[in-house]
Amino acid sequence: MAKVTVKQLAETVKVPVDRLLKQMQEAGLSHSLDEDVVTEEEKQQLLAHLQKFRGDSQDSKRKITLKRKSTGTIKQGQGRTGRDITVEVRKKRTYIKKEESSSEPVKTQDELIVKQSEIEARKIREQESARVEAEAQTRLEEEKLAEAKK
Repeated sequence: MAKVTVKQLAETVKVPVDRLLKQMQEAGLSHSLDEDVVTEEEKQQLLAHLQKFRGDSQDSKRKITLKRKSTGTIKQGQGRTGRDITVEVRKKRTYIKKEESSSEPVKTQDELIVKQSEIEARKIREQESARVEAEAQTRLEEEKLAEAKK
């Protein structure tokens, strides 16, 4: 593992050294000089503190808000005297990802999909074989009629 100093870490994340030292002290780390070595565990602790401080929790990763704006025109009045009115419609939708309690329900859904596709494939095969059998039967009947006419 390469040893990283506070100064190198500040250059990597493009933050002034004094600001990074202040954030590290707020996170409970004992770094006071730019020559101090930072371990991976301390980096993770700093990252967790910054995420909690800024509100970047797991909730924000599960939730997405989409804002959509569309502009249209409506014609008011009749004939040539009518005028166009510009209408702006704003929609805001928030989607929240549901938590999965375990991976078993996903497997059962996959199994249901596979079972359903197997059932559909079996039906198609049965229909195809019934069609082929019906064609063969009609050919035999046509041959019998042709022989009977001769």
